[in-house]
Amino acid sequence: MQKRIVSTILGLILGGFCAQAQSPLLQEATEIPSPAIETIEIEFIRAGYSGVSKEFILSNILVREGIAYQQSTVDRSIRSLYDTGLFTFIETRLEPVEDRGVKLIFRVQPKYRIQSISFTGNKAISTRKLTKQLTLQQNKLLDERQLQQDAKTLRDYYYKKGYPQTVIDHRSEPNDTLGLTRVIFDVKEGENIRIRRIEFTGNETVKSKKLIKLMETKPYRFWSSWITGDGKFNKTLFRQDIDKLREYYKGLGFLDVQIANDESAIQYPKPNRMAITIPIEEGRRYHVGRISIEGNTVFETTLLREQIKLKPGAIFSASEIHKATSALSNYYGSRGYLDSRVRAERIPNLDTQDIDLNFIVVESGRFRVGTIKIEGNEKTKAEVILRELALAPGDIFDLIRMRNSQSRLINTRFFESVDLSPEPTDIPDVRHLRVLVTEGRTGNLTFGAGFSSLENASFFAEVTQSNFDLFNRQSWFQGDGQKFRLRLHFGSRSAQFLVNFEEPWAFGRELALGLELFRTKTEFNSSVYDELRFGTELYLRKRLFELVEGRLFYRIEQVGIEDVNEDEAPTTIIDEEDSQLISRIGVSIARDTRDNLLTTTSGSLVSFRTELAGGPLLGETDFVNLEGRASRFWPISETAEQVFSIIGRMGTIFSFGSDDPPFFEHFFLGGPNTLRGFDFREVGPHDTTRDGEEEPIGGESFGFFSLEYSLEIVNPLRFAVFYDWGFVNEDNFDFSPSDYNDNWGVGLRIMALGAPFRFDLAFPIRSEDFNDQTSQFYFSFGTRF
Repeated sequence: MQKRIVSTILGLILGGFCAQAQSPLLQEATEIPSPAIETIEIEFIRAGYSGVSKEFILSNILVREGIAYQQSTVDRSIRSLYDTGLFTFIETRLEPVEDRGVKLIFRVQPKYRIQSISFTGNKAISTRKLTKQLTLQQNKLLDERQLQQDAKTLRDYYYKKGYPQTVIDHRSEPNDTLGLTRVIFDVKEGENIRIRRIEFTGNETVKSKKLIKLMETKPYRFWSSWITGDGKFNKTLFRQDIDKLREYYKGLGFLDVQIANDESAIQYPKPNRMAITIPIEEGRRYHVGRISIEGNTVFETTLLREQIKLKPGAIFSASEIHKATSALSNYYGSRGYLDSRVRAERIPNLDTQDIDLNFIVVESGRFRVGTIKIEGNEKTKAEVILRELALAPGDIFDLIRMRNSQSRLINTRFFESVDLSPEPTDIPDVRHLRVLVTEGRTGNLTFGAGFSSLENASFFAEVTQSNFDLFNRQSWFQGDGQKFRLRLHFGSRSAQFLVNFEEPWAFGRELALGLELFRTKTEFNSSVYDELRFGTELYLRKRLFELVEGRLFYRIEQVGIEDVNEDEAPTTIIDEEDSQLISRIGVSIARDTRDNLLTTTSGSLVSFRTELAGGPLLGETDFVNLEGRASRFWPISETAEQVFSIIGRMGTIFSFGSDDPPFFEHFFLGGPNTLRGFDFREVGPHDTTRDGEEEPIGGESFGFFSLEYSLEIVNPLRFAVFYDWGFVNEDNFDFSPSDYNDNWGVGLRIMALGAPFRFDLAFPIRSEDFNDQTSQFYFSFGTRF
């Protein structure tokens, strides 16, 4: 009996002083057998409705009545209860049970359930908008950490809306009887503050305008801030902006630059106005001193020095040093030395006050390509991937060609992700090439409605598949890298049906072979006739070298002039009524360096196209068509906020048969894509109708150029000023500009729904007598080239 009492007392000491387990007394006590747990009780700290049953608690703890007391088991039981997410506080207590052991008591406090969430003091922002920012929800359990985080989220939201002085407190009003609580956020909004100016002091090298462009924090501008949200102060963004400015200065060689990141320079000239002054201490500007290379045995130092663009005396820039290190690594990697490493050592030169650079090279052995392992291609055939690779088994493992192969696979747009990497093998000088791809969506079904100043209302539906397989029904005609397109277009003044199929690797070569079927009916070319074209085109397309692409095509089509209004149409058009079969062959060459096909800000496009119709190709008309086009785009500012462009075109058509080329093959100017100050196709030769009116019939020679300057007001809105000039002459090879027409105008450009929309208002300057000399407004989409 005495031994059992002693054991019980020692067990109580062990449980009551578990936090002092390091003491010698406890270490000695653990050597005595633990008492048995005779009873487990659950005690709720808060009286009233708990929302949690005792049975639930007992089922989530690890201790049981009758087992020996172990503090580690009790600790795990407490953690298990906390993991349920239902409790805010849990503790245990031991009480001796005479002659039998101990009673273990769990004292718990369950979380309240949220009865309601409300706000006080919010006037500028509605309760509905504030509630959307919360993670807490009505009828869910109240989590204090969530409550703290939601209060911070609300403060950040107010800062974003221009209320940086907002203070938000939170409180809860619990109902112990029901186990519910009301959550209340008390809001003190303060003034709606706008940043009126941002100034810099001490910036002798960099202009303030440039520094502001680097920042997300911007001053308020009445013409754009209502779209961009600029002019509001956010502490987090402001600190990030200061970090950006520091990094920018360090990239210019100012390694010791000092820019305070506190808000001491913020002033409030008026209660709702903010002025920010950012002091800058640029410090000394560092330059690159001597450049040396060590550790190289495979390549001569002179050869490696040629790979480094960085020269002594250049501004010291971490990014330029990284480029130099990468250039050396790439040189080794492009010649198979995959594991070679290059490290740049920076050595301050106390004599010259410059920073010397020593590139340390650790060379590796040379590797060849072993097996090419392709993984992840569930629908795309392996040969489609292999033909895009610039590496083959047995080649020197060139990291540059590996990266180019990765870029080519990404540009196919067949895959969501592409990763190429060397893989070790058991053969010392061989690495496998691992190609891991994740299939992406390559087919699209699009449809919609539109409106333009020429077409009025229109509807279109289009199906495209860029990874088409004509002979693979099992995989829904996917996987062979072919291109397929089906388009239907119905407008108030036009209709179009088009089917296009293209094999990009015809005859096992990188040569695109395509076939197109089309039917197009147009009513907006003229008010006195309709034009119907249907036929087919077969073409070959190949990249000739660098950015130059060639295209050879044969096109046969039936062209019909229908529904001619003989009372209003001139003889030229009446004589062409009915349909003609035109069989033509053509070739085009183009060089394209544009940075973006939809919103071009730099680069150029130059193309030349010639066609031969009739003659040995049969058909009902014989002519030759020659046309050249060129466009050039210059970004005036580094961020392409301002862009200047020039577009030029010139062409002629002549017959080698007895008849002149049909008028519908002539050149026309006027409309949203050429001379915007004139009606569509109205510039050029006209013929007189029976009632004395003038109807355009086009000409056999033309010239056109356009100048445009655009300025970004706020992304994605741009303002444009333009000038268009052009002529259309009746005879072939007649490029006399004496009868030119020109116009000027202003416009807006906006990127929406993945396409650039253009709004142009143009005013004629010089025009022919029969042209309408009033201003023209055009709404259209697409890009002019």
